[in-house]
Amino acid sequence: MTMNITENPEFIDALYEYLGEEYNQQREGDHLTDFLYCNYKTIIRKRGESLPTTNQQRMIYWVGNALQYYMQPVRPEDEKEYEIDGIKLRPDIENKYIAHLYVPLAEMKTTRAILSKFDPKQNEHYIRQMQGYCKCLGVTTAVLFTIFLLGDWWADPFPTPRAWTFEFTQEEIDDNWKEILRRRDIVHEALKNGGLPREHIMAFKNECRYCENKPICPKGNGNG
Repeated sequence: MTMNITENPEFIDALYEYLGEEYNQQREGDHLTDFLYCNYKTIIRKRGESLPTTNQQRMIYWVGNALQYYMQPVRPEDEKEYEIDGIKLRPDIENKYIAHLYVPLAEMKTTRAILSKFDPKQNEHYIRQMQGYCKCLGVTTAVLFTIFLLGDWWADPFPTPRAWTFEFTQEEIDDNWKEILRRRDIVHEALKNGGLPREHIMAFKNECRYCENKPICPKGNGNG
């Protein structure tokens, strides 16, 4: 063979730039996910001080959005949007047939977690998100549809889908919404007084690890 092959980093740089334009856009108003994850990050973003997403984050978002688009071909900005108490909600999958199966509500996630060590009960932010969508759709059941990108790692290293059905009581759904509103008020209070939130709320222990705002965040700098 006489062909010449050279690596093309310019293509990858352009890809990251394109994805950066897609995923660095600021959202207007309050969204459910603003009150599920770290409220330091939410406040930094709402103040317009957020650093650009990292290339790692862009790839994670891209893979997740691409898989979701194949299931339900709607771009994020064109998704059906609901609003309750001034908070916007965009369920991933609603009122859709997957082959012969009717799915009223499903939340789709991609993860690099190890399949055999994953416990759906331990992901509180997933549960709160599904309960929020139940609130806006007036239902009490939701499917958590998760794609394990690395499968079970060395035991079975192939992308593997799993799904769990959650059946909530109306009381659980309503109590969750009260907590979402409480978290919203904490964020709004901090935005109004220009300081940090009176209570630091995070979705999970290692949330800081890949946050783009770690270099400028009081928590990320070890001061929080």
